[in-house]
Amino acid sequence: MLLFTLAVGVFGCLQGVTAVVLGLGEKGGAVSAVSGGSGVKPLVTAAAAGYTELTEAFCLGDHGGGGSPRSSASTVAECAAQCSATGCYGFEWACGGHKGIPCIVFASSSDCGRLQRSGCGSDTYINASNPTPPVQPPSPAPPPTPPPPVRPSYDVSLFETELLPKWMAQYALPSPGEFSISPNGSVPHPYATSDVAHVLCFTGQLGNLSEADRDQWAAVINKFQRDDGFYNNTDVDGVSGGTLWHAAGYVPAGLTLLGRSPLRRNSLLDQIAATPSEWEPTVSALLNVNADPSIPNNISSGCSDGYPCAQNIATMMSWQIQTNSTFGGLSKYSDFVRWYYKYLTSKVDPVTGLWCTDAQKKAKGVIDCIGGSFHIDFVFAYAQAHPEVAMGAAADARYPFPAAQMNASLALQGPSGGWTSDGLAYLNVDGIYQVTRPAVQLGKSRWTEVERACDRLMALVVPALTTESRLLGEVSTKSHNLPALVGAVAECQKQFPDMIKSVRPWPMCLDTVPYI
Repeated sequence: MLLFTLAVGVFGCLQGVTAVVLGLGEKGGAVSAVSGGSGVKPLVTAAAAGYTELTEAFCLGDHGGGGSPRSSASTVAECAAQCSATGCYGFEWACGGHKGIPCIVFASSSDCGRLQRSGCGSDTYINASNPTPPVQPPSPAPPPTPPPPVRPSYDVSLFETELLPKWMAQYALPSPGEFSISPNGSVPHPYATSDVAHVLCFTGQLGNLSEADRDQWAAVINKFQRDDGFYNNTDVDGVSGGTLWHAAGYVPAGLTLLGRSPLRRNSLLDQIAATPSEWEPTVSALLNVNADPSIPNNISSGCSDGYPCAQNIATMMSWQIQTNSTFGGLSKYSDFVRWYYKYLTSKVDPVTGLWCTDAQKKAKGVIDCIGGSFHIDFVFAYAQAHPEVAMGAAADARYPFPAAQMNASLALQGPSGGWTSDGLAYLNVDGIYQVTRPAVQLGKSRWTEVERACDRLMALVVPALTTESRLLGEVSTKSHNLPALVGAVAECQKQFPDMIKSVRPWPMCLDTVPYI
């Protein structure tokens, strides 16, 4: 009973192509439209058949085979060949003549256009026992197009005004600026003061600290600096915050946020930056640790996997950026700075766009590379935003394969909406950052999908921030957890301001201090 156009069905209709028809025998065999065939009713026009409403039988691919493919035929012969090859499964409606149904010829492309507009809302069709097509009333006017859906908005104001002070109180010790890493702990931790500074920065509240407060907090942080310039990564009870090299980037980042500086240079990081023969052996060993665990003697962090070792690679540059105003490392070691960006650009995996070796992928999966690459990413992003930092190598500080990087990170966002099932670990800020920033570099490529990625992640993160039992429970097992969550919110608000409702804007503090 079906029209068949030169482009077969709807596609031909839309192009106004003159209709051609093909009848099918009762068994589904192809029969010439010219000669007719056994069991095939005479060809008639739509008007002669009394059709004013088109039916589901005309919707290619939505009938018969349960989602069977649309015919790609453009001629009668091609249609016949397809029907013969498939036994007309999926094409019997397209080709017409099923069980003797007459083929229908539309007199004009406008008549044929109703095929698409009908919406396929009826199962009525002619068959051998009902050879006359019913006359149906005209279709009612379609309903007006609904307005586009309102973008979800996530309200974090309760967290800002009521819950954040309670979160801080869990870790605060009697001496100003001292915080423990565990709730209700009794000893200060080198990470904890930096954790609180990061959270206040991400939520736009760091400005509430007076200059005297900042001096006190900085004095607490600098008590943890060792004679060699590294910062302790554990408290007196031996509770660790991260590797020694991670602490060398993260703990002083709290100082940098406060507008203060370390007391001493980091002698090892300066030595590496000043010694060209150490550059490649050091960075290459960190990149390839999953393939070869024989780390050079100059690396004291103890990392043994690509994720924490990539953090250490970021520390080598972030330390020089953070302390430049005090120690002038960027200009002093400008050759190292230029080499650093150029060398790392040459070591990106073109398939994933990440700093990700085959050995690391095999051992831990690409998700491990998401975690490690994030740290190098924000050092690169900082140089993009502040070209003077790269000492003339800003062109080498762009993401080398941004489309691959964005695709890899989007593909790893799980069904729950996070890069971990609950959305609360650092891998989630790692993941969303490696969706948003490559997309921005590409001129906001796939921006609707990027927005959806933020939306899905915020659906996990914001309830954890705004539900008191969750914030003071699962999120608060240590002070270092919360910077990941507020960092993810800040990044999504930066890219999609209307998505996050907050008392004040949440700055993305990695754009100010490149380490977390």
